[in-house]
Amino acid sequence: MSDIGWIRRAEPDKHQCPAPQAGSFDTPDGGIGDLWRCPECRKLWRIAYACDACQAYGHLPHGGAHLVGYAWRLATGWQRFTTWLRRRR
Repeated sequence: MSDIGWIRRAEPDKHQCPAPQAGSFDTPDGGIGDLWRCPECRKLWRIAYACDACQAYGHLPHGGAHLVGYAWRLATGWQRFTTWLRRRR
């Protein structure tokens, strides 16, 4: 008989950061460029444009679907670095 048993049978629940929302419309509570750190997993998030094309190229005319408003996105490498520098001081 083997002593090896199930370590984990099912995938654990994936963590979802509870980012602050302004209301029931999933609108981020803040403005463009604001940063927020999840207290549980320590990921750094930023408020940015909801539209991927506007996020990449600014508000230039672009074809395709356009999302209006703001959304939570992972912070850029530069934002994480500067935040880390500020915490080290």
